[in-house]
Order: sequence, then structure tokens, then C-alpha cells
Amino acid sequence: MRVNWLLFAMWLGLENIVMEPHLNAIAETTRTWHEQIVSPLRQIRKHLPKHSLRTNVQQAELQAEQIEQALLFDLASNFHISTSNTPIDTLIANLIASGLPERHLSLCIRVCLPDYSDSQIQAQISQHCN
Repeated sequence: MRVNWLLFAMWLGLENIVMEPHLNAIAETTRTWHEQIVSPLRQIRKHLPKHSLRTNVQQAELQAEQIEQALLFDLASNFHISTSNTPIDTLIANLIASGLPERHLSLCIRVCLPDYSDSQIQAQISQHCN
């Protein structure tokens, strides 16, 4: 699970933009940056003892993730708003497309769409997952 993909899926869902048709473009846009910059920084950070060097590497990792988010944001300028889906349907579809495990769907939807009741959320999730 890549956190930036999850955040992107949530943002697109709130904008009522379906993510699935763009998965290949999303992967292509972020693959090289993530594999060559973000992942190595994360691996280095995880192996360092807790001291100032680890903090510096962590800051660089966060900056690299922000750049990845900017790449995703730029890509989204080519996406179109869905007129056939409700925001909750789009959000659920995007969260599933991002690789979020089904058991976490309810929590993410509740955070993004607090006006929906738990029963409404569960009903919508059931429609998508069954």
C-alpha cells in the first residue's frame, strides 16, 4: 500500500474523479521516482539508529513524497469529473483501486464523508464488494 496513492485516491474521490481508468498513467508517472528516490530513502532511514542523520534522511524522504504528490496532482489536471457516480461511489471505487484492504474502507470513507451514517457507508461498501 503506497500512502501517496491512497491520499490521491481519496482526493480524486472527493473531486468525483474515477481513478481506475488512469491507473496505468498513475503508475508510470510515479514508478521511477518512487523506486529510485522514495523507496531507497525509506530503506536508509529504517536502518539508521535514531539520531540527527536519521532525522535528516526522514526529512528528505518526506520531501521526496511531496514531489511524488505534485507529480500526481499535475497528472490529475487531465482527468475528468464523473457525472454518473455519486461521490461515495467514486470514493469507494478509488479506494479499492488504490489497493486499500476492504476492512479499512469504512474508516477512510467516514473520514472523507462525515455526513454519511455508518449504515449508509456499509450499504455502499456492500454494493461494491459483493
